Parts: sequence; structure tokens; C-alpha cells
Amino acid sequence: SALRTRLNTTLSSLSIPQYRLFWMSMILLFGGDMMTQIARPWFVYRLTGSPLLLGYTIAATTLPLLLLSPLAGALADRFPKQRILLVCIASQVVINTIIAIDIWAGTIVWWHVLVAAVPQGMVMAFITPTRRAIIADLVDREHILNAVSLNTSTLNFSRIVAPAIGGFIIAFQGIGAGYAFIGIMYGFALLLMFRVPAIRPTGTVAGQSVLQDIGQGFAYIKREPLVA
Repeated sequence: SALRTRLNTTLSSLSIPQYRLFWMSMILLFGGDMMTQIARPWFVYRLTGSPLLLGYTIAATTLPLLLLSPLAGALADRFPKQRILLVCIASQVVINTIIAIDIWAGTIVWWHVLVAAVPQGMVMAFITPTRRAIIADLVDREHILNAVSLNTSTLNFSRIVAPAIGGFIIAFQGIGAGYAFIGIMYGFALLLMFRVPAIRPTGTVAGQSVLQDIGQGFAYIKREPLVA
């Protein structure tokens, strides 16, 4: 009885159907992202044997993530976050499917993976702030802390487990199967996200430009020493 009570408290936000769908979608999405971060650099290094090209491939993903995240956060204030996530996840499905077909067709060269890494980095720049901000739209104030904590802990679990699974698939079935599996994970994440309600933002951004919105974010960081 005590254990059941503790579990009910720990998993309380999963009693909310719309959050539960989002939570399952994010597990699949983040798992696919972690597998991609293993598959992409490993494949480029295997094709080229070049540490320099390996570094370029990683930078092609991380630089868009670094540069576009403030813009993505501002846009998440203006559009339904579920719609943003749908577009981003669908993009991941398409990109990974194209790479898998390219591998199976035998036409893959290292720069194909590098080129694909750029839009994937751009997509992740929009997913990262949006998937965090949407939680407040899906649960009431009482469940926000639990929902954020549960989401973070399960994503960190995926960070440990997903790369190991991806490594086994690549080792035993090949890199093409690895990319196909990642695409399937994104596909199921997309189906679940379709069932999450598209809630329009309730904040007031009328008459305020995107640049002003971004500036307010940096101003808030400057005002709050703990955040800084």
C-alpha cells in the first residue's frame, strides 16, 4: 500500500491523458535523437577515417542548435507548440528515411550525412525549447513540477539506454537498419504527437517583435543571478 501510494505520487502527472501521450512521444523522439548522435559520427568516421570530418559533422548539428534556440523559444510563444513539434518530428522522419534509403541503395557518401546533419540540428533547436514549454499547457499548476521532473528523468534514462540499443542494431544489422529503426521511432513519436491537443499560446506578445521577445529573455537572465 505504501509503495502504491509512492508510485501514484511519483507518476501523478501520467494520470493526465494529454500529458501521457506527450511523455510517450518524447521518449521515442529523444531515444531516436540519442541513437542518431551515435550513428551519424560513427558512420562518417567509418567512411572517411578522418577526425576532422567527424568534427565537422558534429558541428553541423550543434551550431544550428546553439544559434537558433533563442529564435525557436520566441516562436513557441506565438504558435501552438504541438504544431511546432509535429513539423519538427515529421522532418526527422523524412531525413532519416532518406539516409536509410541512400545507404541501402549504395549511393551514400560522407557529405550526405553532413548535409543531413544541418537540418537535423535546426529541427532540434526548435524541439528543445518547445518540448519544455508545452508541459505548462498540458498539465495544471499542481502537476507542473511532477511533469517536468518525470519528463527529465525519463529522457535521461533514454540518454543511457537508447545509444546502447542503437549500437547493438548497427553492430548486428548494419547502419542502414540503424537509420531505419530511428525513422520508425520518430514515426511512432509523430503518431502520438498527433493526439496531443494543439493549445494556442495564452501569453501576450501582441505588438512585440520576435527580436524584442528574445531581448526580454536575455534581460531576464541579466536580472536573475540564479538563472545567469
